[in-house]
Amino acid sequence: VNLIVRALSAGYARLISLRLKEGFVASDDGLEMRTSVYVQNPKVFCECMKWKHKEVEQKWKVYYDMAPAVD
Repeated sequence: VNLIVRALSAGYARLISLRLKEGFVASDDGLEMRTSVYVQNPKVFCECMKWKHKEVEQKWKVYYDMAPAVD
């Protein structure tokens, strides 16, 4: 299964890239990485990834919607 992994920031991108298998391809800004994984049941894996994607998108929205702590 081909995956695209997006990081919230350059710091997180570095942490994620340490966990990806050799040969992944990063975007010019380094925030997006393309890789692949072997799974026994691609259908179930993709359903789980859709669920997780929705959860993470919601957390990013909350993060970006927070008012800055400094005026």
